[in-house]
Amino acid sequence: MEEQLNQVRQNLDVFKQKAEKTHASLADEWIPVSDDAPGIISESKLIVKKCVELVQELLNTVTNLSLAQESLEIKHNEAMVVDG
Repeated sequence: MEEQLNQVRQNLDVFKQKAEKTHASLADEWIPVSDDAPGIISESKLIVKKCVELVQELLNTVTNLSLAQESLEIKHNEAMVVDG
C-alpha cells in the first residue's frame, strides 16, 4: 500500500505543478495585440490552441491522479478486509 500512497503523492505534486503552469500561462499572454480582424482571428486561434493543449495536459494529470487514488483505495480496502 505504501507504493500506492507514494504514487498518489507524486500525482498530487504533478497536478499542482501543471495547475500552476496552466494558471501562469493563461494569465501571462492572452490578450490579442492586433487591431485588425485578421490579426485578432490569427492570435485567437493560437490562444485557443494553447488553451486546449494546457487543458489536455491538466486533464491527463487528473486522470493519472484518479487512477492512483483508485489503486490506493483498493489496497486500503483489501488491508481492511484482512485486518477486519
